[in-house]
Amino acid sequence: GGGNGQPGGGEGGEHQSHSYVAPVVLANGDIRIETFSNPQHTWTSLNDPVMGGSSTSTVMVKDDAGVFDGEVVDVSFLSAPGFIKMETKGGRFPDVSKCKALKLNLMSSEPYDGFHATFGTHHLEGAPTYVKGYKAPFSAPVGKTSDVVIPFTEFSDSWDPKTGDIIVKCVDDSSHCPDHRTLRDFTILSVMGEGVDGKVHLEVNSIDATDCEGTGGEQQQSVMVTAVETSTVSSEGGTSPLVWAAFAFGGVGVAFGAYFAGKLKGISSGNSQQMIQVKSGDVV
Repeated sequence: GGGNGQPGGGEGGEHQSHSYVAPVVLANGDIRIETFSNPQHTWTSLNDPVMGGSSTSTVMVKDDAGVFDGEVVDVSFLSAPGFIKMETKGGRFPDVSKCKALKLNLMSSEPYDGFHATFGTHHLEGAPTYVKGYKAPFSAPVGKTSDVVIPFTEFSDSWDPKTGDIIVKCVDDSSHCPDHRTLRDFTILSVMGEGVDGKVHLEVNSIDATDCEGTGGEQQQSVMVTAVETSTVSSEGGTSPLVWAAFAFGGVGVAFGAYFAGKLKGISSGNSQQMIQVKSGDVV
């Protein structure tokens, strides 16, 4: 664990090969992870994969913001809210292990109580295989853009896959704090609406790591990023084969597990996955 309820501890979890990327250090000492005026990552919308009135969402870049728009509705056979996700994975992430918090500059057009941020591929031993990464809830400002700062000590690898609620907090047990390996390379980063029904319209301008050691006064580096046209990839309609198979061979209990496995894999049922594609240039 991180020791004394602090992140950045042991090297537990899956092996991740860290490909070094020179950090973009801002004038205030923050480390830039993403800015939607010049996106560095490919972002997709992933929605719950089940039959019936499944949740829907889209992701697009508009007016220098990543616009996450959708609605979380009940999963019919669970009688519980599903999820929507704005996610990027596999890109190059800076080392933020010397920072203390994640900072999102964003605005919500209406109140919604189910926002969560997640990062990493770490798997808590003993948890279901589809429960991966560190998660924290956050509240978004409504009607005005401002910074939302989420200390890394708010993130935990112990969370309920049905609601996203934290089960064991990092501050209560340091073994659940983000580990050093994950903070050096997120691998996956997402913003989710889950566990609460309702409409979501979030405009994200930038995502940074803040309160970082050793970055104050350093010369800012810039990364050239060239945007590529937006493409939409739609999946075929109908229920995920994983869920159908679960009903055929194991009943609702297995289907329940298959549904949450789909949350990880992003299997969609008649929903679109919108991809914002960018390619990074050289560090100058």
